[in-house]
Amino acid sequence: MHALLSNYLAYFLAATALILVLMRVLSNSARKDREAFARSVPGKALVLKVGNSTLSRSHGAMIMDLLIQVQRAGVQPYELSTMWSVQPGSVPKVRAGQTLAIKVDPLDPQRLFSAEAWANNLGVKKQPID
Repeated sequence: MHALLSNYLAYFLAATALILVLMRVLSNSARKDREAFARSVPGKALVLKVGNSTLSRSHGAMIMDLLIQVQRAGVQPYELSTMWSVQPGSVPKVRAGQTLAIKVDPLDPQRLFSAEAWANNLGVKKQPID
């Protein structure tokens, strides 16, 4: 009985330690996101091409692959392949030739935030849009 209790205690302590480490990692990640957002500067994203669009199963939003040209003051425009989560009623606002309001992290120009209430940038795609 004593050995069984020791095993349960060891499992409990290991699980608790793992949870605490995971919470610390997630907390640091969220802190870095908040810092990046706080230092970001306004810009515009010109939609050059709309790629695949799929309906999110969990949020009801459209996940859209976009090729955009990032434009901000004092910096040469550059292109990024990104993924955006767009509210269904706002999908017509996202088409080639349209301009979206964004915020850009000056320390990491590939890190964008949507300045539109109806859309969220989900990050830069590793593979360019075909």
